[in-house]
Amino acid sequence: MTDTPTPDDPSTFASANETVRDVARGVREALDDGQPPGQWKIIVSDLVREAPLSSLGIAFLLGYVIARRR
Repeated sequence: MTDTPTPDDPSTFASANETVRDVARGVREALDDGQPPGQWKIIVSDLVREAPLSSLGIAFLLGYVIARRR
């Protein structure tokens, strides 16, 4: 018999793509676990990565308030 792919079987490329994604996710989680928790730079970095436009607005308003005091 010959092995003919069926529409339900993932292709070799799809399987390799999924494997690469899993490995990348594992590496990313391992790197994130290696950072000491509670450092303000890491907290700010995570916030900016999640919501860049909101972070930009907050930074602008904070700069405005600080500049206005002087």
